[in-house]
Amino acid sequence: MTKKELVRIIREVVKRELKNVLSEGQTPVQPKKKKQFSNNTMLNEVLNDTAQNYNDESEWPSVDANSLRAKFMSMQDNQPPVQTDLNNRPVDVDKLDPSVGKALTRDYSELVKRFKK
Repeated sequence: MTKKELVRIIREVVKRELKNVLSEGQTPVQPKKKKQFSNNTMLNEVLNDTAQNYNDESEWPSVDANSLRAKFMSMQDNQPPVQTDLNNRPVDVDKLDPSVGKALTRDYSELVKRFKK
């Protein structure tokens, strides 16, 4: 068996296997009837696509403050957020007046809870 024959056989086997795997993994999606959500055709198309992709409410994860806080902290490597000025330059809070530093770094979650009631 030559090198070219071996390469040809390997290609043929890989093609067959890929075809088998891809045909097993694809499930036909039944398109839903399109609804008229808006008079804007582009917006209506986007809304219909969204409705088709998310037709079951069980697909949406439940969200609570603790899970979001945990996700944000994991994204920040458990570091507190860096305070920035209006131009997004980092500000060293320790060099500010103590009252300003306290206002910037204070945990306002209890205050927000009071407003929600």
